[in-house]
Amino acid sequence: MLSYCPEGNAIERLWLDVHNNVTGSHRHAQIELVLDDALHCIDSRDGRGARAVATLKALPAEGRIGVF
Repeated sequence: MLSYCPEGNAIERLWLDVHNNVTGSHRHAQIELVLDDALHCIDSRDGRGARAVATLKALPAEGRIGVF
């Protein structure tokens, strides 16, 4: 039995998706723009990320820094 399997862990798969599509190659000068792209990426994942995105968007911008 494997002690750790990232493919079986939903948050690891989500992070990999965000990393591959946003944080791994962004060219934004402001972290808020990277965060907006990350939230869009999460939200576009067949609706499963919609609740997390709504929660994060409700925070003031300074409160969102360091969330990801």
